[in-house]
Amino acid sequence: MLEYVGRTELWKDGLAKGSVNLKIFDVQLSDRGNYTCFVVNGSDYDEAVVELKVTGL
Repeated sequence: MLEYVGRTELWKDGLAKGSVNLKIFDVQLSDRGNYTCFVVNGSDYDEAVVELKVTGL
């Protein structure tokens, strides 16, 4: 995970409404692929898989 140090920002402002945003800066071709987000709140748990496609570098 060292490759993301200084290149990410987690936005939790919408967490109460079920929205969490991760921004990746200086996107690189090697960033492409599937990302899994896990959210745990007490006994509640959810996850989502997002595919990042990198084009136009």
